[in-house]
Amino acid sequence: MRNNSHNWKTRMQAWFKRRSTRVEINQGVLVGHTGSRELHADIYLPPQPLATRPAVLLIHGGGWRMGDRRQLAGIAIRLGLRGYLGV
Repeated sequence: MRNNSHNWKTRMQAWFKRRSTRVEINQGVLVGHTGSRELHADIYLPPQPLATRPAVLLIHGGGWRMGDRRQLAGIAIRLGLRGYLGV
């Protein structure tokens, strides 16, 4: 019989370490104006702070008539966990 307790423990420790790193989410940040309308964005910051990092601008569909910036939150969080700043 093979002893899998060490492998299981190692896998669980790695899983908890990944789960303990959280993306910081700043919702509704004012980024500009167009006429009298305010423009807001959600900013997803990776858990590991760095002076410079790659960023991804996520644009939801809807032809500027429908849709919501929260549609791509899941993708932005996954990108943040991989070290990208998402807007």
